Amino acid sequence: MEKSSIRHFLNGDYVYKTFKGTYLFRLACKKNDLSKVTFVYLDKYRFGIRGYDHKDYLVMNKVASTDIYDYYETEINCSFPAIKYYFILEGNEILYFSNGVFYTNEPKDIIYMFTANTYILDDSYFSVPAWSRGAVFYQIFPERFNPTSNYSKNWFDVDVKHFYRTNGTLDGIAKKIDYLCDLGIDCIYLNPIFKANSSHRYDTVDYFEVCEKLGGHDGFMNLVNKAHSKGIKVILDIAFNHTSTDFFAFKDLCINQEQSKYKDWYFIYKFPFKKDFFEYKCFSYYYMMPKLNTTNKEVEEYLLDVTRYYLEEFKIDGFRLDVCDEVSHNFWKKFRSTVKSINKDALILGEIWYESTPWLRGDEIDTITNYT
Repeated sequence: MEKSSIRHFLNGDYVYKTFKGTYLFRLACKKNDLSKVTFVYLDKYRFGIRGYDHKDYLVMNKVASTDIYDYYETEINCSFPAIKYYFILEGNEILYFSNGVFYTNEPKDIIYMFTANTYILDDSYFSVPAWSRGAVFYQIFPERFNPTSNYSKNWFDVDVKHFYRTNGTLDGIAKKIDYLCDLGIDCIYLNPIFKANSSHRYDTVDYFEVCEKLGGHDGFMNLVNKAHSKGIKVILDIAFNHTSTDFFAFKDLCINQEQSKYKDWYFIYKFPFKKDFFEYKCFSYYYMMPKLNTTNKEVEEYLLDVTRYYLEEFKIDGFRLDVCDEVSHNFWKKFRSTVKSINKDALILGEIWYESTPWLRGDEIDTITNYT
């Protein structure tokens, strides 16, 4: 048996409460190395008292395999304040895996067993909005979906430029709600709608202003209300990683340089600086989209105010977070707390393209885009 491949740790990757109100336990091992895994558990605070020695034995299910690992799982339903447990591993030999140690004999004393405290598992329960499970999302790029006036001359241009205006509007989307209902969608995911310099609007000029070219405040309110009247949710794409160089704080910084009260809102390499490559951190190398310092308390509060505004004013159903893997973990923890305090059923969808466990501990985002 390949002992070095046996993996079980007391963290959310291997032990957690499920949405069914039960507890899931997982063990990983070398692919095809084990023929059977048995999960043994008992009540920590009753076992051994007045001769009580009851244990439950559950054969675990092999639920997944990769090129190198097999994964076994089982779920239990109990009301113990704390669970003691271990695994019986069967392959070319039989071993007992308990509290991170391998034994040839079954452990008798609970001190040698793994411990899971149910209060901690309950308190860290990862709750994801029920409506999002299996929901069909329809992504809309507002400029290009449906104009309320004439099509622009750029509408059918194959080589679409980022600065093209194509006359798509929020009212145009609202007029297509019945069409979207017929498609069977559950949620509209809107690319950014804020005042910006580009048609993609990830270069935010003003987070609190819905772009007038799209229909402004009233146009967005009308769309959300119409969507909700048909049972369709609306989530909003937002970029908290960076702004436009025309964002108020960055404009002040360009004018007042090191004397600006916003100098710590961004990452300026040295003063004086100018709007150009390698003068400050930005999204990728796009110097027109300077990177915000989300560890700065003033930036943090400003962005959380933006978050509250769209949840409270428009009653949106969540956010899609642009390049969320480049934003402070501490910020996302506070962001989640803010969002869920206003609407516990609001969805937090993060743009991450790769293995994303650090963001999915239950205290930051609900799920990821997973484009790959």
